[in-house]
Amino acid sequence: MRCRKCGDEFEPVEEIQDLILSGKVDQTCVSCCKVAIKPLMPPKSSKINLVRGLQSQLYRVDWFNPDETVTHWIALPPRFPRLNRGRPRRMGRRDDNIYAFVMSMSAGRHVNTPHLVLRHNYNNFQRLGQPLRIEKIPSFQCPLTGGSEIIVPVGAIASVEDTGGLLVVLAIKGGGRVQMKFRNT
Repeated sequence: MRCRKCGDEFEPVEEIQDLILSGKVDQTCVSCCKVAIKPLMPPKSSKINLVRGLQSQLYRVDWFNPDETVTHWIALPPRFPRLNRGRPRRMGRRDDNIYAFVMSMSAGRHVNTPHLVLRHNYNNFQRLGQPLRIEKIPSFQCPLTGGSEIIVPVGAIASVEDTGGLLVVLAIKGGGRVQMKFRNT
């Protein structure tokens, strides 16, 4: 038999020859039948952007002493992974035997947990000559999120190490440092 892809002569096994003659298998030689097997690749994951931008959010500030102990700190609570439970069940079917609904504007969200934000003036505190002010909105103190406000005087800052990444380090005169961590949301 002659291969239809490369034109070479080949002699297949009797079972394959019967399948070729009946038209169920293509008339190709063994070397043309071999397909390059692609290696298994992991699924593509979303890229994590390590550059600070306008959407970056400040989530932790630590003030270290010269002996590397933390005196003041502010943090947002940790993010807990949301369970992927599939599509939620649509309420109000005939077979549910539900006779009344309570309609609320919150749509079932927890309205008693506040949305925490760390507000800062890092972008323009040196240009305006103001102290660096980082405050938690709403203002409260707790062991999970730390204090409510950190103020770093302009005269106390020796240098600013900012490479445009998600970590900013302010060196304090006398050996301490203030470390600001951002995340892209």
